[in-house]
Amino acid sequence: MTDNLIVANNEKGKKSEVELLMDEIPLLKELFEIHYKVGEGTFSNVYLATMKSNCDSKKFAIKHIVPTYPPSRIERELKCLQEIGYLLVDFGLAQNYVEDTQNNNNSINSNLNDHFENLFMKRKRGDENNRQSQAALKKSAVESKSCCFGKPQVCSNCLLKPSQVASRAGTPGYRPPEVLLKYPHQTPAIDVWASGIMMLCILSATQPFFRCPDDTTALAEMITVFGSAKIQQCANKLGKKLICSENITGIDLMTLCQKLRQRSYNTSQQSNTSNNRKNTLAENYPPEAYDLLSRLLDVDYKTRISANDALEHPFLKP
Repeated sequence: MTDNLIVANNEKGKKSEVELLMDEIPLLKELFEIHYKVGEGTFSNVYLATMKSNCDSKKFAIKHIVPTYPPSRIERELKCLQEIGYLLVDFGLAQNYVEDTQNNNNSINSNLNDHFENLFMKRKRGDENNRQSQAALKKSAVESKSCCFGKPQVCSNCLLKPSQVASRAGTPGYRPPEVLLKYPHQTPAIDVWASGIMMLCILSATQPFFRCPDDTTALAEMITVFGSAKIQQCANKLGKKLICSENITGIDLMTLCQKLRQRSYNTSQQSNTSNNRKNTLAENYPPEAYDLLSRLLDVDYKTRISANDALEHPFLKP
């Protein structure tokens, strides 16, 4: 009996993620030819597929949501999309697949223009605050504990503090400082920050740029890039106190992006990738791109550029 179980587990272990997915959802196998996984997030994986009944082999991106994602949240997000009337967030059961081609300046400008126009329209219509409040997880603040080598005890000062509830909406790696620091009065500027992270991924040829298991690690990674003084100053403005074990000097974003991009370029040469990919990684972006990047990634949400002002930035002008 045990031997049979071991053999069964070994056979299951040999199956690819695509095969396991088709075993779980047989209907996918009937409708699509699934090729490989193109990306993953906290709550989902995305696969490249072509529809079997389509003569021109039209490509689709299939988003498979992990079983731990609450069905109520899926339903809530779909309702938000229906109310909005058009796609403004990266969410879908299936959508047209866009090939990863050369990211030249013109295509980046066009994509960012569309993105900021959507953000600006969302703010005008008031959809942003509704979506954030509906998507936020209302969790009680974690109690601070004074621990020794024995049994943990809660100090009396912490017991007197009221519980704080703040939105933690957003994908890990894309959350701004005000979300990580649990600031309760969040604004649409959190979407502008996420846009800056997407631009950072493009300019540095690094995806994902921040990959952190929790908010504390996310803050540590942010401090490494922007410096401890900036993040501490941001925390003070939000009424928080952030203590760092040492002072960290921030890194110039242009220098950082160029070094990471060169690293990716060298790696692509070693792996004999296509010439198109090499040219994409080797190209340089104008100073205006990095100026916009720094304004999108302003750690202070009050001085962070708005979506409307971003549309007027020289980098996005034709």
